[in-house]
Amino acid sequence: MNSVTLEIEALKAVALFSADNKDIRRYLEGVRVVFKDGLCEIVATCGHTLGYLKKSTDEMTGEGAVTIPISVLKNIKQNKGYALLAKRAEGVWSLKAEGIEATFNPVEGQYYPDYHRVIPKQTTGEAAWYDPEYLMRVVKAAKILGNRKGLVLPSYNGEAGGVFGCADPRFKAIIMPLRSDCSVPTSAEQE
Repeated sequence: MNSVTLEIEALKAVALFSADNKDIRRYLEGVRVVFKDGLCEIVATCGHTLGYLKKSTDEMTGEGAVTIPISVLKNIKQNKGYALLAKRAEGVWSLKAEGIEATFNPVEGQYYPDYHRVIPKQTTGEAAWYDPEYLMRVVKAAKILGNRKGLVLPSYNGEAGGVFGCADPRFKAIIMPLRSDCSVPTSAEQE
């Protein structure tokens, strides 16, 4: 892969789920872009939440992955449009948007969590408690991806990660539930 065009709104929406710069796991302080077999996966996680967007593309050949540092993404001021991600040399990449090109070294660390294991193939529908701050990340991502009201579609999954979607079918967020002494009321108990 030499280069791929990415939607800025996709990068910014997924970036909401990355670890902040206070996290000791430096490899989580960015957005991971994985390309293989004509598909591009954009993913970020802090360990409690995960943002994921999958798109098809015919721009790339081969396979690979790179983690774009959050600091590079924060320098993109616009919220819509396209950014060109390109490999310049071994260990050197660039992201060009708004006519400005930022050259960067990917986030260090070869290890990145196997995020496919976290994304449930199906959900149980069993309700759970979630951190409101994490739910707001999903609302913000939905707004960035074009839903002005930030509507979110939850798929509860009990003690496993719940899946939260929005109007963009390519995007999903996974949020790990809170452990709580409070039981989650069933619909019969709420009446």
